[in-house]
Amino acid sequence: MTIYDVFISYRRSDGMAIAEALNDYLTSKGLRVFFDKSEIKDSEDFKARIQSSLIQAPNYLLVATTEAFKFYDESVKRDWVKREMEIACENYDENTGRNRVITVVAPKGAEIPNEVGLPENIRILANPNRITLKGAIPDDDDKLRILKAVTKVTRHNLWNAAHRWFEESQEKGGRFAALDINASLFPNAEKSENEPTSRDFPIYVHSGDSTKKTPLMQALAENKDHIYLIGQGGIGKTTSLLHIMKEAYEGRSYIENCQIPLYVSLSTAPDTAGELYKGGRSTFIKRAVYKQVREDRTVKRVTKIELAQLDEAFTIDPETAVNPIIDIFTKESSAPEYLLLLDGLNEVSRTYIEESNRTVIDMIKLEINELMEKCPNVRVIVTGRADEALINDEKLTRLNLSGVEDSVIRQYLSDSKCGEDKINHVFENDSLLETLRIPLFLIMYASLNDAAEITTQGEILR
Repeated sequence: MTIYDVFISYRRSDGMAIAEALNDYLTSKGLRVFFDKSEIKDSEDFKARIQSSLIQAPNYLLVATTEAFKFYDESVKRDWVKREMEIACENYDENTGRNRVITVVAPKGAEIPNEVGLPENIRILANPNRITLKGAIPDDDDKLRILKAVTKVTRHNLWNAAHRWFEESQEKGGRFAALDINASLFPNAEKSENEPTSRDFPIYVHSGDSTKKTPLMQALAENKDHIYLIGQGGIGKTTSLLHIMKEAYEGRSYIENCQIPLYVSLSTAPDTAGELYKGGRSTFIKRAVYKQVREDRTVKRVTKIELAQLDEAFTIDPETAVNPIIDIFTKESSAPEYLLLLDGLNEVSRTYIEESNRTVIDMIKLEINELMEKCPNVRVIVTGRADEALINDEKLTRLNLSGVEDSVIRQYLSDSKCGEDKINHVFENDSLLETLRIPLFLIMYASLNDAAEITTQGEILR
């Protein structure tokens, strides 16, 4: 089932132009919009599709034209606009707003009944969360106000934004697309459907000098601390975070008590000042989370000269982009609702920001520590190649990625049609065996025809 961020409800007789304009605009901003004209096929069960899509969408956007409230005689014809209003109101919690944000968009001059004039089960539609257009169709200012309304930071919106980010991250050019190493290295090679890929390798971790290895997901379940996940390049740090995202979002719908993983690539922290590092304190991580809710443009590393090209989420005032994230992260909770996946601490810039009197990585470390100390509703998982010093050591458990186990290496080489001589050579050479514990090098090594003299990562790459 497709997960939508916004459900647009409208009467076709006089609301089509507004609905089409809003669908085009919100879709262009990266949001997934349910607009029946483009989303429902003739052969589909109209009733079931409307109901399931609307219940799952955190935002109900009603185009409140005059005709929208002239309800049909349902003994003659089912009034779907009225039914959509009823479903939206059934799933609205007026006190908390956690399950649904209702936004009523009214064109200038539309005759909309007040609370008394509406049936009791949809009277909430007379609430103050109403946007009146300046004219018959939304102009640029109207669209911006509507975008802000449907990207309000709520628990449900955060789940949807992270789910959307996860789906898009696996598409071509996305953050996780390159983790299928076979496809990346050998895109034109013929492969069987069952050929193993890097994503199939079990991920194990161990603590400190301990020889006991534990599956990643088990270790996360058993240890409730913040986690620092350490490993060399190619061993599976980012893949580990992908496993966590898959567990939460793949084939799943939003439920009220689920934990919400939010992914942030620390390497994209820009080398510039402004609001982002004001007063020597970073707000990059919180703004990166806000950006996922607001829109999905890619952040690029920029210089001061390119400051104007930064995403809006990284330049606008903290009241808009930072404070709402702080509010939801600092909410007291019996268990953290948000799992903050901070990838690539080792890749953060060491550039010194003169206005802030600190380097970028120092400010990012300070922000991580503040999240761990001051945000009870957040659990942090940081990845890095080295054991970077962090202030809040007493709340942070360090786990080292163990790499691929012997049995998995043997099975992968066998499945990759490597002969017994090649497999035996691996297990007779301790240095080579350690090299192949890293999935990237295991996959590359398995593809080599002449590997008799190869032992190190550099030799495999060459």
